[in-house]
Amino acid sequence: MLQADGRLDDAARDYEEVIRLRREPEIYDLFILADIYAGMQRYRQAHATLDHAHELVGQLSASRHPALFQRIEFFRQKITSAELASGAKPHTNE
Repeated sequence: MLQADGRLDDAARDYEEVIRLRREPEIYDLFILADIYAGMQRYRQAHATLDHAHELVGQLSASRHPALFQRIEFFRQKITSAELASGAKPHTNE
């Protein structure tokens, strides 16, 4: 029980330190960059997942599943648009 209390105290101190650091302009900029980077990683992962789904649907024949194929294409385009809007180099399936 004392160990758990100690961990909670440590976590509270760590949290307070992060809040304090986020108020410093240089550190705040780093947090923003880290958030942007994490967001781009999520976009890239989503894009890779959609690429894989696109290949699978292609293997099943797009003509047999046109609605699914169109839906995947729609999401791929939305992600590419978001990447372009962010100024990042768009993901390619190569």
